[in-house]
Amino acid sequence: GADAGRSHHEAWMVNLGRGDDEWLTGPRDVEWFTGKAPHVCPGVDEHGILRSLPLPNLSAVTRESAKDYFDNSWTLFETLFAGLKGEEPFYRPPVHGLRHPQIFYYGHTPCLYVNKL
Repeated sequence: GADAGRSHHEAWMVNLGRGDDEWLTGPRDVEWFTGKAPHVCPGVDEHGILRSLPLPNLSAVTRESAKDYFDNSWTLFETLFAGLKGEEPFYRPPVHGLRHPQIFYYGHTPCLYVNKL
């Protein structure tokens, strides 16, 4: 179970072991991304490296440049979470206790991104 190999149990661990987390342990395929996959996202270079786009000039922004900026930001956000391996890094609270576990930000940010559109 979730506590295998652990010497103690902490309250947050109740979230572990609810299913197969194999899909969280290796490289993410295109189905991981809810928006554009990194290899087709605005801001990817000829070597496949995704870089942040510059902030659009708000006095001359176009619909396309705003959408490209949003897609780029969203894919970079999801790429950060793709670096977490297994379910534990999503649920484990930080040691200092001053912030939420990563799962909070994984869900919270999309809720606020709706306002950006």
